[in-house]
Amino acid sequence: MIYAKRVRSSLKGGVDVELGPKTVLCGRNGAGKTAVLQALKLGTRGYVDDQEGKDGVSTTAAIARLFPEGSELKAEVEMSDGTSFTWSSKPQGKGYTKPKATGKERPYKVDFPFHTVKALLSGDEKKIRAWLEQQTGSNFTVEDLMAMLPPAQHKDADPILKRFSERSPVELATALKGEARNLRASATRTEKTIDQLVEGIPLPLSDVEAERLSGRKAELWAQANRPDLMSPAQHAALRAVIEELAESLGMVKTQIDGLPEAQEGEEETFKLASQSHALSKAHLEQLGHDVCYVCLRKDADVQGAFNRWAGVLGDLQAAGSRKRLQSQYDRGMAEAGVLAKKYTSAQVMDSSPVIDEHSSISASLASHEANKRIWKQAEGLRKEVASSRAVADTCTSLARTWEEEGKAILLRRKKDFEDKVTAFLPAGETFVVDLAAGRVGLGREGATHTSLSGAEMSRVLLAVLSAEEAGSTPSILEPEDRGWDPDTLADVMTALTDSPDQVILMSTVPPARSPEGWNVIHVGD
Repeated sequence: MIYAKRVRSSLKGGVDVELGPKTVLCGRNGAGKTAVLQALKLGTRGYVDDQEGKDGVSTTAAIARLFPEGSELKAEVEMSDGTSFTWSSKPQGKGYTKPKATGKERPYKVDFPFHTVKALLSGDEKKIRAWLEQQTGSNFTVEDLMAMLPPAQHKDADPILKRFSERSPVELATALKGEARNLRASATRTEKTIDQLVEGIPLPLSDVEAERLSGRKAELWAQANRPDLMSPAQHAALRAVIEELAESLGMVKTQIDGLPEAQEGEEETFKLASQSHALSKAHLEQLGHDVCYVCLRKDADVQGAFNRWAGVLGDLQAAGSRKRLQSQYDRGMAEAGVLAKKYTSAQVMDSSPVIDEHSSISASLASHEANKRIWKQAEGLRKEVASSRAVADTCTSLARTWEEEGKAILLRRKKDFEDKVTAFLPAGETFVVDLAAGRVGLGREGATHTSLSGAEMSRVLLAVLSAEEAGSTPSILEPEDRGWDPDTLADVMTALTDSPDQVILMSTVPPARSPEGWNVIHVGD
């Protein structure tokens, strides 16, 4: 064990004390017992406790008030392994330099866990319970947690352990129960949503019925769109078209009859007449009408020739118009024949019932598709509900197993931890862990006491810290003076003789007896 061997400082009038692994500082109130611990903490950690009502004060101005005016602000601690810790600070202007530990490089730091654990065990039940479960070894590996389950649950447990960080079986069970409650509550809310979603919505048609209606719809569509089918209105409209066409054709026929008929060779004659008419026109425009530019005859009647050719062209154009009108008339007659055939062969029927039935079936199928989508959505939500309830059941089942197994293991480990701590308590006192209440206590005469006095709490904390395995960092246990009586102080010293940590007790009275391994230092004598 590495421990603080000697403490020196001018703090509160001066401290120079040789300490042992187990030391009792005896002296009246104000004799300087607290100064020893303050110098010890100042030298090793750069702070003091209980200065101006605070813990862990490190402000130099506050610490300076612990030293006599004009004295050097310094504290030195020599460890049993030869390591030295030195803290010092000097005035600088109106203040002081920042506290700094000096000396050789420190290979470790010195811990003072008593007040830390005391503050923890004076906190809320949740923190206390978590600490106690940690002390009793309630945290398990994934393999440990799997080993608690039957093989049939391993597949369900694997994703659960990946999703939850708790490694205490009891805490994991609590978390899983909460998850199961949340899942079931969510499933219930979803079920209400489903009820609201499908309220008043008819069930969709069966596949057979939907297929039958689709076939009937196609059949009605084909029936309503038959090429030979006409409604009475359509049939009457067709007759009106035919009559109007016949009237137009009669008028065209009258025009044809008033035009001359085309003669054989008229096409060649028309070409010759056109050319001659063009030549006459050009002669009149270029040479005038007095001289023929072909025969140079002065009395040629060029104008008369032009007029005669214009008359010939007029007659020939009238014959061409007759031919064109005849072609139009023939096409009109053919169209009239087609319409007349369609009129006479048409099956006249009122198709409005067919169309109405087609529209009704279309509306039914549209409603069916809409209802089908809603019920499909509801079915998807029902699957979510079933999945949530299945997961909730799995969480509950796993929680039940881990809770039962975890409590059994926790009780065994709690008993081992209680026995370890009890070994550092005075004879007749038993250390008790109340996990349900999140408290520690003492067992006396068959009863458990968790409302402990200051002296009792100090004994319990010293025992708890002593029961922990020693680490690589030196720890010093230094509870405040709790008004020990000589016999109780001696019993506590005896119980803590084998503690792996350095223990420094303060008392206004000396112990009734001094167990082997303890130094009793009278401060202020």
